[in-house]
This record gives sequence, C-alpha cells and structure tokens, in this order.
Amino acid sequence: MKTTENPQHIQGLITKHGLAVMLVGLLAGFGWAFALLGELRISPIPIVFMDSFPGDPVRWRSIHMGCLLNGIMALAFAGVLNLFSFTAKKGKLIAYSVLTAIWGNTVFYICNLFSANRSLSLGDNALGEANIFGAIGFIVAMIAAIALITLVIVLIRTPLRSRGPSKGPDS
Repeated sequence: MKTTENPQHIQGLITKHGLAVMLVGLLAGFGWAFALLGELRISPIPIVFMDSFPGDPVRWRSIHMGCLLNGIMALAFAGVLNLFSFTAKKGKLIAYSVLTAIWGNTVFYICNLFSANRSLSLGDNALGEANIFGAIGFIVAMIAAIALITLVIVLIRTPLRSRGPSKGPDS
C-alpha cells in the first residue's frame, strides 16, 4: 500500500472499503427480508425460489445493520483523517486498523448466523454449542476489536495538522 504524509490515498482506500462493507450490509437486508418471510420469493413474481430460507431474522438484521454501521464508521474515520498529521508508517497502521476492524466485524456477523453460540466464545456457552463458525467469528471479532481500540488510541495520540494563521476579513 502506497502512503504518504498526505492522507488522501488512505482516505480513498478506507472510503472504498467502507462502501464495500456497506454493500454487504445492503445485500444482507434481502437475507433479512427473506428470513422474515421464511422463503425466497420476489414479489410480484408468483414463483417461490426457495420454500425455506436459512437463518434467524434477528441475525440477518445484525449483519444488515452491523455492516451498514461499520461502513459509516469507516467513512467517518476517512472524513477526519485530514485533521491529523502523521507519517507514512502511521498512515499504514491507521489504514490497516480500519480495514481489519470493518472486515473482521463483517466476518463476525456472518459467522454469527451459522453458530449456536453466536460467535461469543471459542467453546459452548449459555447461548449454544460451539462450532467452527463460532470459533472463526470469535477470533476475528477479537482481532477487529483490538484493531479498533488501537486505532482510536493512535488517533487520540496523533497531533492535529497545523492550519497556519487565520485569514479572516481583517487580515
């Protein structure tokens, strides 16, 4: 990834990935609707493509809303990056942290759909038994959480970009 002290490249990268995660969320909205209906039917076409649709509607809603919110979070981070002064190395850390968080959360939401324990632990828990999807979702969610916490700490500690003297009407 090519980065410079100018955050435009990083902003563009984060923006594109944020929009891609939002697209996943928008498409998951169809899964939510089909799960609510219990079948894959596109009205007004009188054909039922699938007479049952997998997954709990609540979990489909989680994928839908979670991905939309993660995409918006990425757009918010991209939107404020020009306020900060950072090196190319720190720019890479920022970009990787945002991308790890939004895609990691996306994987978590999808794995949650297929795991009885809702990807909240590596083993069985009060919500259900563990499986490979629960383990993958849990591990990726922990990595995403660490990346996001790291990102916020890095940005808090990063100096703001100097704007220079004010050029008001009396200048």
